[in-house]
Amino acid sequence: THISDRTRQDHVASWLQWILCGVGVFVQFAVGTRLGWGDTVIVELRHPVYGAAMILAGFGLRWALSPCYRRQVDTWRRADVACVRDYARGGRSIPWRAAFVWCFLPLLLVYQANDRTIGWGDTTPMIQGAMSLLREGNLNLDEFIDPASPSYNVCQIEQHYYSVFSLGPVFVAAPFVQAARFTGSDLDDPIMQRRLEKVIATMIAALCAALLFPVLLRFAPPAQTGVLMVMFALGSQMWSTASQALWQHGPVALCVVGALFIEAHHRDRPSWRWTIAQGALLGFAVGCRPTMLLLIGLFFVYVLWLRPRQALAYVAGVAVMLLPFAWLHYDIYGQLLGPYARVRTLWDAHVGWTMLGHLFSPARGVLVYQPWVMLIAWHAVRRSARGAGILLVLGLWCLAHLMVLSRFSMWWGGHCWGPRFFTELSPALVLLAAIGVCKLWPSRTGRVLLIVMIGWSISLQAIGVFSRDALRWLNTPVDIDKSPERLWDWSDPPF
Repeated sequence: THISDRTRQDHVASWLQWILCGVGVFVQFAVGTRLGWGDTVIVELRHPVYGAAMILAGFGLRWALSPCYRRQVDTWRRADVACVRDYARGGRSIPWRAAFVWCFLPLLLVYQANDRTIGWGDTTPMIQGAMSLLREGNLNLDEFIDPASPSYNVCQIEQHYYSVFSLGPVFVAAPFVQAARFTGSDLDDPIMQRRLEKVIATMIAALCAALLFPVLLRFAPPAQTGVLMVMFALGSQMWSTASQALWQHGPVALCVVGALFIEAHHRDRPSWRWTIAQGALLGFAVGCRPTMLLLIGLFFVYVLWLRPRQALAYVAGVAVMLLPFAWLHYDIYGQLLGPYARVRTLWDAHVGWTMLGHLFSPARGVLVYQPWVMLIAWHAVRRSARGAGILLVLGLWCLAHLMVLSRFSMWWGGHCWGPRFFTELSPALVLLAAIGVCKLWPSRTGRVLLIVMIGWSISLQAIGVFSRDALRWLNTPVDIDKSPERLWDWSDPPF
């Protein structure tokens, strides 16, 4: 009887887990869905964060109610720890479960914890473009725009309105929008559009972290990998920018991490198939952000140097994604670069001054918001034996990215939090900082220094995510776009 009761308890706990997880997934996408009977609305699903909480609660409830499940979890934990250690030593078994449980699920809840979208108007056309694509089979935004007062984030071309930003994120958002439509989400409500946008952004950012986890294990021991993951997920713009709205930076970072994962996992067994996949990922990244052409060129040189027979496979992968975007941009905007061709007149800034702004400005300085970036100095003075070639490519990409952006007169990136333009560099910066973390972590003084730097970074990111007053700084006492000298005012920093 005791065994029968225990078995029944395990079954009940299992059913409760799957019910909570299923409802949680539904709540994630069913933003604005009204549940009720007849004309009576019992509940309206408006807060996706509750869905993430329900998923975690499902696992937690089963663990609390089922001794059998607790033993199984302990077995999984030991197996995951062994898998992580083996992968860090060069093993072939990828620790996917550890990445999902340790990175993806907790970060999904953390990224959605503020329960609001921080993207201003720049990101709105991404969701609307996906809706238009699925509903009408086109990318114009006519159904969302009032011709009497069109928004700044659209441009009019031949009686139609299109986004003034790259279209890549539209295609990333489309599957999520379709899932939301399937659940009955009220996507005609602009507020619900914004909430779905937040869900998509958090999933992309959390997936970036989960995919970067095995990559970091190839460059650092497990303990230091944990430190690097905290830096990436909570101490960089991945939290305050990529996870808060559907900027272009999140999909670009995901493409970069995907290419790095292929390189790290198949480094000893390169193949033309995976090289094509790397090229396709980076080609799609250009469709999201044209500045990614810098990395495409550098990575081509890297492939040509290490495995010249696969150079054509890499070019083919890039072309598979890049050519359709070029055709699409030319067909809609009349320019191969698409909407970004309009900003050519803004590339006239003084390089020295804007570079200092990118590095040291109290409003946009990457060394102010992410002081752990200074750990890259270790890589500059001492080359790593592990993945030296790819680290050199990433370092050159970061420098080239800084130089190019330093020519952009609106270097602060408009209304945003912190060094937004460095968001897509986050995977590269963390990998380049790995040597410094590995050198500092074993000593007590080094650990204290790391905790201080990372703690400062997390604190500033959290302020941007949770504080509404900090974001009001952008317009108070005067709009920073009209008074950019405020970006240098240390007596009134946004944090």
